[in-house]
Amino acid sequence: MNFEWLQLISLLGLGSVLTVIVQSIVNSIGNKNKWKRDIAKVVIIKQIEASENAVKYLQTLEDALYSIRMACSKEHLMNTSSITLLQNAKDTFLNILPSMQTNLAAIGMYYDFKDVDRKYDIYKVLDNLQYEVSKISTYYSHTTMDDSSGIVIIVSNNVKIDDVIIEFGKTTDIMIHYIEEIQWVIRDTITGFCR
Repeated sequence: MNFEWLQLISLLGLGSVLTVIVQSIVNSIGNKNKWKRDIAKVVIIKQIEASENAVKYLQTLEDALYSIRMACSKEHLMNTSSITLLQNAKDTFLNILPSMQTNLAAIGMYYDFKDVDRKYDIYKVLDNLQYEVSKISTYYSHTTMDDSSGIVIIVSNNVKIDDVIIEFGKTTDIMIHYIEEIQWVIRDTITGFCR
């Protein structure tokens, strides 16, 4: 009888030990899954924050480019208000452009825009924009405005500004389409999180 009690107690003890071991394994697996979910949650939150900041920055850049495009239209060329608008938009653009890589670096961790970059040949577009801005700046250093009539007086004819401004407007259009496509990629991804 003592032996049966001893066997029963051993089996109960063994059962308790096995239960503890199985429970520890299940808890360990559960904790690992919880940890993975927590990490995924943090990554999604960071991705949303980076996306929000990128979309705000891109919208500011796009607004400046729309102002430039409007000033570059043929019907607005060579009047005082258009030149002032173009100068202001150009200055805004030049202030925003250097921070483009910094502002979009965080978003590059979560998105791959290589296809969009290739589609618009973005590096060439940026080079063209900077070249055209420098040509326009050269032009402005060779012009004066008659405040009474609002007519631009060309001091030097070395720069054919109409062509440069029209080309600048076309390049600006390409940049606007590039920005809009990036914004759609970001919005589609963020919308996917909400489903």
